[in-house]
Amino acid sequence: MEEVTRAWALTRGPLVVMDGPIWGATVETIGVDQVGVPAAYWKVVDGSGQVAAFIMQNEPTAKGDLAPYAVSIAQVEAAGGLTLPLPAGVDRAAVSAVWPADTEAFQERKHSICQVH
Repeated sequence: MEEVTRAWALTRGPLVVMDGPIWGATVETIGVDQVGVPAAYWKVVDGSGQVAAFIMQNEPTAKGDLAPYAVSIAQVEAAGGLTLPLPAGVDRAAVSAVWPADTEAFQERKHSICQVH
């Protein structure tokens, strides 16, 4: 998801990215400080008025197609208990198509800038 978001920024230009936790009915904790572990995460990406929203369970996920995780803004807001600051006219009930992402071009660009080989 993170690599795809960065690839979108490379091809689509500036993006507004919002994300956060979705807490389950019971919260698992880890470590001596008992840090809460969310059941899932949401992400909303706004690219000049075109908005894509996703919910992913907090579990290992293979890289690949994001379509199974695409949801509506309304679903994200309900799951997260919030109202997102989005441009007027955004259809909060619609599930957007997943934008194409050239992750290979992103990796090439990243390697050229960071000089990672």
